[in-house]
Amino acid sequence: MNNETRNISMPVAIKVLLGVLLVGIIGLLLWQAGRTNQNQQVQPTISATTSETNSQSTEQSAETISAKTGIVKGTAIYPSEGYPADFKVCVLNESTRAEIVCDSAMAGKTGMQTYEMTVTPGRYLVAAKTGDMTGYYDEYMKNESYKSSNATVCDANYYTPIVVEVEAGKTLDGITAGDFYYEHENC
Repeated sequence: MNNETRNISMPVAIKVLLGVLLVGIIGLLLWQAGRTNQNQQVQPTISATTSETNSQSTEQSAETISAKTGIVKGTAIYPSEGYPADFKVCVLNESTRAEIVCDSAMAGKTGMQTYEMTVTPGRYLVAAKTGDMTGYYDEYMKNESYKSSNATVCDANYYTPIVVEVEAGKTLDGITAGDFYYEHENC
């Protein structure tokens, strides 16, 4: 009987050991699941904080950018009822006349159109462009007395492009771009 008791005790001991092991594994799994839930609950808070930080950073960047840039805006004109499909108004480098930034929102439209461009502070020319034609913001456009005078289209006094001075944080408004009537080589 002693042998039978040992044989019976061995399976009971194994069952108890397996039971303890099973309870331990289940406990470990539940503990890990609980930690995963805690991490998932914390993540939205972290994400919200990150999102708020990004939003604040974007606002600060926008303020910094606007403090470091200026705006040039005005009316675009073209000597026709509609604007060509490739029409654009550009801010140009004063000396090289290379395009710095352009607004083509009025391309292909009819009626009065406006433009607006953000640039770093400096001295620039403003020009409307289509195909190989360029129309500057110039003395002719600025000095509207030409409308009531007998000014000739070829009077060079009226066709010197104006240099616009862009200041940080300021808007330069009322810059009409698009005097396409004058061509130096035609005079």
